Amino acid sequence: DLAPMRRRGDVMGRYLTSPSLGLVLGPMLCSLLVDRLGYRGLFLISALFPLIGLLLLILLPPRVPEGEVERPGVKASLREVAMDRDILILSYCRASFSTSHSIFATLFSLYAVESLGLTPSQVAALFTLRGVTNVIVRPPAGRLSDRLGRRLPLAAAYGVVASSYLLIARVGALPIIALGLLLYGLAWGVRAVSEWAYLADVARPEVRTIAFSYLSTVFGLGSTLGGVLAGALSTVMPYGDIFLLSAFLNMPPIPLILRMRASPSGLHQSGE
Repeated sequence: DLAPMRRRGDVMGRYLTSPSLGLVLGPMLCSLLVDRLGYRGLFLISALFPLIGLLLLILLPPRVPEGEVERPGVKASLREVAMDRDILILSYCRASFSTSHSIFATLFSLYAVESLGLTPSQVAALFTLRGVTNVIVRPPAGRLSDRLGRRLPLAAAYGVVASSYLLIARVGALPIIALGLLLYGLAWGVRAVSEWAYLADVARPEVRTIAFSYLSTVFGLGSTLGGVLAGALSTVMPYGDIFLLSAFLNMPPIPLILRMRASPSGLHQSGE
């Protein structure tokens, strides 16, 4: 709400950089400590971070100013969000990504250790590489979406995600796996910034909070479905074929994204 429209992608990119730092620090700490502490020790250390966050929320509660915009009820807001064609397309795209991402996150470590012979610390280092590129690309991705619009970076991101899965599924060499995860991280960052900036453009200020909550829920549902599929498919398919399925899940969103409105924020401002 605070970001001017012409800089919304830039502001969103810088804002989303902070929570994505965990994608770097988590795998990095895992790579450094897993051989020394073992899995149980790592899980105990992991529990410290949410405890610290809980203490900070209790001791330093955020001050949320009351908005001046009169908002409709939850039911009316949800109806408006669910009836918006572009938000529905964005929901499908986000569900496709989160489903494939959950499949990959569930099975890649097993694939890397069992099929490629990598050590747990090497797998963690690969996830660190993905996290670094994910974090680094977000601020420039936001500025790029301000200049080019949201659709082209978003469509390109889904194409790169699909390509990275194809590389990982069909080429077992470590340098290619690393390249695939590097590209995956870049595409993830571009996708995240462009999606949220586009949603901020589409949703009216009165329903924007509900729209953001709705899209977050879609990601969670896709992640749940992906976890279930990963468990079921791993009993009947090799890992490589499952990663191919993850690649295919990210292909249909590309033409759909290009059919979304180019400048929905302009339509809302003009009252159309």
